[in-house]
Amino acid sequence: MFGSSNSGKYKNASSLGVKGARYNTETRKWENMNVLARNIERRSTEYKFTAKFESCFQSKSHYTEINFNKEGLKAYILSGSVMTPFISGDKTLSQAGMDMDRPQTIEFTINAQFLEGSYFGDSNNQGKSYAKGKFLGGSSQKEWFYISQDAKGSYSFGVGDPPSGSQNAVGGARPLIINGLPYGEFNKYTEDAPKNLLKKGDPGIKNRKYLIQRSAAYFSQQNDVDKGKTIIGYNIKNQNIIIIVQQDGTNGYSLDAFRNYLVKNGYTNALSFDGSNSSLLVIDKKVVIENAIYKDRTTDSGITFSVPK
Repeated sequence: MFGSSNSGKYKNASSLGVKGARYNTETRKWENMNVLARNIERRSTEYKFTAKFESCFQSKSHYTEINFNKEGLKAYILSGSVMTPFISGDKTLSQAGMDMDRPQTIEFTINAQFLEGSYFGDSNNQGKSYAKGKFLGGSSQKEWFYISQDAKGSYSFGVGDPPSGSQNAVGGARPLIINGLPYGEFNKYTEDAPKNLLKKGDPGIKNRKYLIQRSAAYFSQQNDVDKGKTIIGYNIKNQNIIIIVQQDGTNGYSLDAFRNYLVKNGYTNALSFDGSNSSLLVIDKKVVIENAIYKDRTTDSGITFSVPK
C-alpha cells in the first residue's frame, strides 16, 4: 500500500496524528502495521453502528455487491482492482465512463473531483489527476487528499497533491478515514486528553496523539442523509477497495454513518469525492446511478476501477 519510495506520504501521515503502514520494497515487509493496528483498536470503540445497514451480499468472482435495500444507493467491494483516472474531454462523463473498456474485465466508473469557479474552461478540477504516469490536468489542492496506485497495484493515500510522477492518482478528495484516523465535523479525543482542546482544526503536535477523530472543514456540507455521495474506501488487510455511490435526493445515509460502517468493517482509508447531483456510477456500459444532465456535460474527472471477470 504505502511504497517505501514515497517518503513525503509517510511524513504526511505522521503529521495527521497516526503513522501509516507502508510496504518496504527492499525488505518486502510491511512496516508500522502494529502502530496502525493499535490506533485502529483505540478508536474503534467510538465508531459503532449508527445506521441499520443490511448484511445481504451478492458475491461474484472478484467483486461483492452490498445490498443496503435503498433505491439510489449502490456499494461494491472490489478485489484485485486496477484504478484508471480519466478526463472525459469532448464526451459527457457518463459516456466516457461507458467507453472505459479493458479486455476481460468489469469496469466500475465513478465521478471524481469537484470543480472550482466556472464550469467552463480548462483545468477547473480541484485536484490533480495522473494516468499511466502522465499528468492529465487539474489544479493544486494541498489541503485535501489523494488516492494513488503504483505500477505494482499497491494503493496509497495522503494529504496534498499526488506525488509528481504518480502512476495513477487523483487528488482533491475529502477525508473520511486516513491511515486509521476517522474524520468528521469536529475533533474528538481520548478520555485522558488535556481539557479544552480545539473542537476544529489542528490541536497541535503534542495533542495529536489524543485524537480519535479529526475535524474536516468540508464534512458538514456532505453530511445530509439525502445528499448525493461518492466514496472510495480501502482495507489494508485484504487490499480490497469499496466504492459507495448514493444518488442525490435518495433517502440514504449521512457521511457519519458511512464512515462508521467503514471503520467497523476494517477500512483504514476512505475518501469522499464530488457529491450532490454530480454523483455518478457506471458499470460495464450501463449507468447505474445517474448524475444531473448539466453536470454530466460540464464535469469531466472520473475514475474507473477494473476487476477481472
